[in-house]
Amino acid sequence: MKDAIGYLRVSTKEQGRSGLSLAAQRFDIEDFGKREGFAITAWHQDVHTGVGRDPLSLRPGLAGALKEARGLRCPLIVSRLDRRARAYRVYVEWALRQPGINGRPICFAAAARRLNDRGIETPFGGHWRGHHLDRMARRLGIDHPLGRMPERLARARVRAVFERDPEITAPRAVAALGKETPYPLHDRTAYALLKESRLSVATRSPLHQKVGWRIDLRTVARVRIARIWQSHPQYTGKQVIEALGPEPPHFVGLKWVQAILHDCWRAAVNAGPKRSRVGRRDLDPWRNHALPLKSRVTRKRPGQRSEAWKSRNP
Repeated sequence: MKDAIGYLRVSTKEQGRSGLSLAAQRFDIEDFGKREGFAITAWHQDVHTGVGRDPLSLRPGLAGALKEARGLRCPLIVSRLDRRARAYRVYVEWALRQPGINGRPICFAAAARRLNDRGIETPFGGHWRGHHLDRMARRLGIDHPLGRMPERLARARVRAVFERDPEITAPRAVAALGKETPYPLHDRTAYALLKESRLSVATRSPLHQKVGWRIDLRTVARVRIARIWQSHPQYTGKQVIEALGPEPPHFVGLKWVQAILHDCWRAAVNAGPKRSRVGRRDLDPWRNHALPLKSRVTRKRPGQRSEAWKSRNP
């Protein structure tokens, strides 16, 4: 049989309740050990008598059980699975009640440092980190004002804001989401999620990938201009701006639109640098291609006589 450590914990009020006494927990642990092939070599227990001035010293039995289990490299068995998490509730609540900077609620990273300074280890014997404390608080159902927004919720909320305003910036997205949810969202997280949304729009545009435009707040506008150009390649810059709608984004100007159209023409005909400078018939987005080209006027070479002068002086 394999060795194991047993841990018992009750409060003084739970001592007389059925199924919650130390004897009942011991019987459950021994019965589980017989079924699973474990031999309980040592027992540790805590009897919680109330909240003292220093609540971090109320679990000496748990600290001893974890230390011995780590030293022997054997499992620690409790009667109920939630008792190990509940045993850490007093530590988590104490850390999150500590004052933060300028009287604000303490962040998870600072609360984790408070636990490390007191020598309180994680359930696996390591040092506390901010994300460890965040997960433990959510598991225990402790609502902290600076709790991290769940990843799925953050992605869905940022996606909804992006669909309403494709040109929104990360600080504006954080300000907009602050009114909709109590969880905070950092600028770096908002920026990464907005870039993810814009990248999904860019990957659905073959012309965007062919040109190689950068991913930024103008990505959606470039994709819209590329679609308009594909449907109406004869449009000029002014016509494209009119096709964008009555209220185009603030950065949409005539020269910027003409540059985007020029990139579209270059990508369509696979023009190199020389042809993009010379081949204005194919690459000129500044003119209306439905109109005929003006006749080109040839320039006289130095010393060359005109035809009228030749007729007067045969």
